[in-house]
Amino acid sequence: ERVSTPKTSVLELLKVAKERTTLLLVLAVVGPFFAYISLNSWLPTYYHEVRGFSLTKAGFMVGLLPLTGIFANIFVAVVPAKVGLRRPFLIWPGLIYVFAAFGTFLFNSDQVVYVSIVVLGFVQWMFMPMIFTIAMELRGNSPEKVAIIIGTALTIGNIVSLAGPILIGITTDAIGSYIPGFSV
Repeated sequence: ERVSTPKTSVLELLKVAKERTTLLLVLAVVGPFFAYISLNSWLPTYYHEVRGFSLTKAGFMVGLLPLTGIFANIFVAVVPAKVGLRRPFLIWPGLIYVFAAFGTFLFNSDQVVYVSIVVLGFVQWMFMPMIFTIAMELRGNSPEKVAIIIGTALTIGNIVSLAGPILIGITTDAIGSYIPGFSV
């Protein structure tokens, strides 16, 4: 049996998209998306050109980012519910993310780079389900409103993240080093 969903006007969509909750969720995803897309785009080239890795090894290493996300999603589906807290699973991954991101390109040790990539992939995908449950748990949010909030956050986060690889390419060409672009 088909379930009918209420129609939502464009004005209602825009109203929800401009709400404080929506804007805060957008801000929460823009930075991690920007960094993740940038690093996914340029780390293989960096590892090949600067570190001398084969393209196979460089691609494999960066391929670990989404692979570890599988385990992060399983972890975040079980552990926070058992613990009964969400905040530590947002704050700690956010802090760890910064250090892991820098670890993917600042160290010459393959072991440190591998650990940094695995940790970065884990905390990136750990925060995603946690951040979007916020919209679902706020009082007064209908399923339609939650869909608009999450859709707006994902759309704006992905659009802004497109600037990351461009920024790295421009700064690398201008300065001759990947480090300043990666550091942003």
